[in-house]
Amino acid sequence: MDLDTGRRLPRRVDGGHPRAHAHGRHVRGRRQSRRHAVPGRGDRGCRRQRLSPVHPDRARHRLRRHAVRGRHERQHAARHRDRHVHAADVERRGIDGAQDGPDRVAGGSEVKRFVRDARGFTLAELLIVCAILGFTMAALFTLQRQGQLAYLTGAARVEVQQNARIALDMMITDIRSALPATGTTQVVTAIDNNCSTGAPPATGGGTSISFTDQGGAAVVYTLAGPGGPCEGTTLCLRKTTTPPVGAATTDTVVGGVQQLQIWCYNGSGALNNTLANIREIRIQIRTQTERGAGTGTAGDQHAVAESRVRFRNI
Repeated sequence: MDLDTGRRLPRRVDGGHPRAHAHGRHVRGRRQSRRHAVPGRGDRGCRRQRLSPVHPDRARHRLRRHAVRGRHERQHAARHRDRHVHAADVERRGIDGAQDGPDRVAGGSEVKRFVRDARGFTLAELLIVCAILGFTMAALFTLQRQGQLAYLTGAARVEVQQNARIALDMMITDIRSALPATGTTQVVTAIDNNCSTGAPPATGGGTSISFTDQGGAAVVYTLAGPGGPCEGTTLCLRKTTTPPVGAATTDTVVGGVQQLQIWCYNGSGALNNTLANIREIRIQIRTQTERGAGTGTAGDQHAVAESRVRFRNI
């Protein structure tokens, strides 16, 4: 029915309504199709989609800058990555540009950030590192040097102490068990006359002594060198043994002897070089490193061993 004239409009054979008048009046009973030029709205009852806002100052805004340039010079505006972008645009990132594809790979953004942040060294940083390395190397060298000096000092000290102890123990053992001459109380057969001189243990003293050991062999302890069987420029303590039957043999007891002092005492404890009156012997031996070392160096070590012994078999 025409609302203006009040007349009933003729029906169409297919049951529909006639087309609306040219002046665009609404036809009752039929929904007029809506055609809009707004993107995101469908033509046939599609639900409306909310448009994402476009920000020119943010990444992936789909806008072009300098559009008046040639097609080959067109580029996206500055910045990148997803912001307020339509879902369809996000899925098309791999198609829009080859440089955007790696972002979809796991860890791609972290790799790009690492490469972008990789920088070199400045001159100041290089000088600081060199200074730190210099101090570290100096400290390590000092530590290594001190350790080496401590090792050399300990080894040289052990050597001189061991030589002094071995020489003294051997002489004391042989003198203690020495036998007197048949029918007498005389044990010492020969001795340096200086054994009764000086003020023990600072000065005086002899350097050789002879006696008969427990096996009946004649034994002589004497200080020899340098040169010959003694190594280097140091002295050595030598022992000559003459058995009752056979030839004499001479052996080097220890090397590196710096000084040997022998004092002889009578029964009352006074210095006396008379062979028949000697009852006690005092020995002091001073040793140094056999190879020799400079004064004040780590190898310049000395040791002193001293002992007194009385004859047992008289």
